Amino acid sequence: MRIISLALLLALFGLVRGAQAESGRQVIVAAQAEPESYMWTMTKDTFFGGLAGALVGGAVLLVTGFEADPILVAYCAGGGMIAGVGFGVWEIADRRAQLSGPSAMRERATPARLVSWTWRF
Repeated sequence: MRIISLALLLALFGLVRGAQAESGRQVIVAAQAEPESYMWTMTKDTFFGGLAGALVGGAVLLVTGFEADPILVAYCAGGGMIAGVGFGVWEIADRRAQLSGPSAMRERATPARLVSWTWRF
């Protein structure tokens, strides 16, 4: 029974995979998207940092059996927000460094295209 099911699976894999024909045609698609704004990056990172801090504070509160001060959740959320702001600043600085590198100068010199197609037959 195992041999039959294995043969059936191999046959189905061969049918699903299909034949690979060499047509000689090559399609290259390059899409360029605008980076998100700096304010949105900071807001998003601050929010997720605060959410992570609140989850850590809630976990500490649950582990201690609700004997810890409940204000601990707010302190952890505030610390997470500060960490999120730090991460957002680092992310923005890293993105600016990537945009001002030597490869970015070549991209700015070429005309901006959202999608470019290359066809070879």
